Amino acid sequence: MPLVLKRYLLLPISNKVILQVEYLAFYKNIKIINNIGQDVFLKIDEEITERIFINLLTNSIKFTPENGTITIDAKSDKKYPDFIFIEVSDNGIGIRFEKIDVIFDKFIQIDTRKSGNVNSTGLGLTFCKMAVEAHGGRISVKSEPNKKTTFTFTLPKRRGIESVKEANRISQVQEIGDETVLSEKETDYLSSFIEKFKKYDYYEVTALQEINDDIDGDFSKSIKKWKDKMDTIIYRCNENMYNSVINK
Repeated sequence: MPLVLKRYLLLPISNKVILQVEYLAFYKNIKIINNIGQDVFLKIDEEITERIFINLLTNSIKFTPENGTITIDAKSDKKYPDFIFIEVSDNGIGIRFEKIDVIFDKFIQIDTRKSGNVNSTGLGLTFCKMAVEAHGGRISVKSEPNKKTTFTFTLPKRRGIESVKEANRISQVQEIGDETVLSEKETDYLSSFIEKFKKYDYYEVTALQEINDDIDGDFSKSIKKWKDKMDTIIYRCNENMYNSVINK
């Protein structure tokens, strides 16, 4: 998914989307509360980000009963300083446990008998996943039936090396990789995982992280270093480093 990345304030984008979907919320007397601050800057594709919000908000409206509430929040996490965590929460009917793992799959439809008259193609959440991952982020959902559903996704504050601090951090990651010398046994162990990595592009972070999580960091110290380096590359969505690691 090609992106046109520029630096934007998130609040105006989210407010614009709320205006686009408010007629759906009005029909069910649903209140949309936007808690995004005025100082949240992201480096994103504006049009694609708008579509992420539209899809998530229409989905929430669809499954929220009359007189319900939808809340939008944007938060930071010290563990991931380059990303903003955005939450879209509702007090709707929730999602059944068995649907959580497949909700982002193509054409998956959740039971709409209690959802009102808002229609869906079944592709909206799949698009959200693809769009978020193209930005180098992740998307997930937590739900309590008949209580609350929260979609959380991350978007980058910036892309690439834009400060001395960031450059030093990337340099440290590269040094870890350069110092890692794998034995024949370790190379054999990683080979099946590398073949799996090669099936995905650098921005398909959910699939890449699942593969990396399966690597046994206790296999050896060198494998642990390799896994940690790949974990950092995945989080940074660094195309050059990703290709250099899996194509060695």
